[in-house]
Amino acid sequence: MNRDETWTRSVYLCFDTHRETIHGTAIDKNGEVMRSENFRNTKEALHEFMKEFPTWNTVIAIEACNFWRGCYKILKEMGYTIKLANPVTCHKIAHEKKTDKVDSKILADLELKNYEINSYLELYRTIQKEEQTIKNKIDKIAKAKEETALLETIPGIGYFGAALIYAEIGDVHRFPTVKHLHAYAGVAPGIYQSGTKTRMPSRKSVNYWLKWIVIQCRLTLKNTKASKLRSYYFKVKNKKGWKTARKATARRLLTVIWYVLHNKNPYRES
Repeated sequence: MNRDETWTRSVYLCFDTHRETIHGTAIDKNGEVMRSENFRNTKEALHEFMKEFPTWNTVIAIEACNFWRGCYKILKEMGYTIKLANPVTCHKIAHEKKTDKVDSKILADLELKNYEINSYLELYRTIQKEEQTIKNKIDKIAKAKEETALLETIPGIGYFGAALIYAEIGDVHRFPTVKHLHAYAGVAPGIYQSGTKTRMPSRKSVNYWLKWIVIQCRLTLKNTKASKLRSYYFKVKNKKGWKTARKATARRLLTVIWYVLHNKNPYRES
């Protein structure tokens, strides 16, 4: 590695210190070893090793055991940023391959991972802010729609469910009948029979997001106050099991959704 390259690349430099010697390992942000060697534990030798590593782009880690203090003091006086590493943790990571070279390479890797983790955390925080901004926009648009307000009057459907259902259905008048909406969501009770074999037909045109959200809304019915939809779910479940009840209730819920949107009247228990 020539001097010009070293001065333009971020460096993670780590030392494994002993009474007579020090092993130093330098890696770049991609984990490539730039330099790795033993030298005498003296101020002069340490200065010689550090010649090619500028203070502004070099982060140093030292294993905090035995003879670290002298090395730490010299490097601090030279103006470097230094972090102390827990020797117990380093040895556990090194496992059976413990050598001075391995120790210093592990410390360098840990420094690199700290840099990467901090970078990912910053990215995560940025994504969180963007996500919240988008949620606020969706919330504002949804609240301005008459259709979402009508859907929220149905038991089991909250703000998110109403927004997603409306987004997937759009203009309800494009579904001439309730059965067309059932088929679109993939909850129609279609069965194909041939001889002794019975199977459900495949539906390539199913809107799986709509199917997913009505099934999720069906789940919340169990936690709502007494309603006809909730009673219907448990009635079918007791007779035919939860799988049949799940689909049947989703179908019943879509029926209610179709009428509420089609007639533009809020849901009321009759």
